[in-house]
Amino acid sequence: FKRFLVRFGLWLARLGGWRPVETMEKGLLERAQVLVREQENSAPGTSGEYKRHQVYAHLIKEFPKSPKRIISFAIERAMIVLELP
Repeated sequence: FKRFLVRFGLWLARLGGWRPVETMEKGLLERAQVLVREQENSAPGTSGEYKRHQVYAHLIKEFPKSPKRIISFAIERAMIVLELP
């Protein structure tokens, strides 16, 4: 009975537009942290938007199969972990 309720709940959620969350490729978050830290240390006078774009472009080249929104999310998570503004 429990299995039926779970399947029914998932069916209802899909009717409402819910989709399963995509997962990050292995190593994406760790690599994002390294690149964010490098950009923060190497380009102190540049804007945050420029630094973010540099990390984003680098990650797109390294992880071409990852959706761009997942890459953006990894960058944001890296900034939170590193406690950057």
